[in-house]
Amino acid sequence: MRRIGLKEIAPGQFRIPCASTVHDFVRNRLGFDGYETIMLTIGKMVCKHIGGAAGILDSTPIEVGPHDRFAEFNPHYERKMYKLHIFHYGPFPLVAIFSNGLAYDGHFASDLADKVLPMDPILKKLLADGGYDSFDVHAYLWYKFKIIPLIAFRENAVFNLEGTEMRINHRVNKLWKEGGDVHAPLEKKLEFLCEHGQEEQVGAYVRNQNLLNQKFEEECKERGDCERTHGHMKKTCDFSVKGIRNESKKLYMIKRFVSYQFILFTNIMRGMPSIHQSACYT
Repeated sequence: MRRIGLKEIAPGQFRIPCASTVHDFVRNRLGFDGYETIMLTIGKMVCKHIGGAAGILDSTPIEVGPHDRFAEFNPHYERKMYKLHIFHYGPFPLVAIFSNGLAYDGHFASDLADKVLPMDPILKKLLADGGYDSFDVHAYLWYKFKIIPLIAFRENAVFNLEGTEMRINHRVNKLWKEGGDVHAPLEKKLEFLCEHGQEEQVGAYVRNQNLLNQKFEEECKERGDCERTHGHMKKTCDFSVKGIRNESKKLYMIKRFVSYQFILFTNIMRGMPSIHQSACYT
């Protein structure tokens, strides 16, 4: 308390701001941008402390009130809801983006990746469910993190001939005037194609690698770990938008997300074997 400048009015007792002052600071002074900066700062510190870990992209439904006229009905979950799209680093949720309940998960993969990349994570693997299965997402995640993302593919997935090394060489050769070099290492050719509007072909190549990977399902076993984090997150903090004005929902979601990050980061700093252990806060 002393470190944040609160006045001590008696031994161990401090004068804390009234609720309206705290609300004004959160809403008008700190705001969404301030909380996002805190979220990204925490994420960078966490990446330094955790070291290498698996990255997982996933979304989780956000509960709404029965009379929320802005919420969309999601037929998969059979309810009106919003979504929180999260990039997990091992057991820690690094960043989150709030959206409507019908938003396509794959549309948020690039934004999540862009926010996480400056944190310098050491990704042992990168996992995502079928909601991210598109050539563009495969290519973007590979280009940013230089790792084959293990994205669950649909039942009708087939090997794509445009994603073979022969077709990649053909495309690179056609772009020789722009600097394409068929004799360059494969990784450099893929980078070149990404930078010259050929992300779909790169995505086809990356996706083909998963189709050919006989250990794909085994390597994806950690994908469900984020569900446990989502469950613990919602038990620890109130991740619902019941009774919150529509223009404030985005702010309240990131505020609660950052609050949850602080709890987990405190457990990391204390060296607790499970950062989701919260009995010490009750």
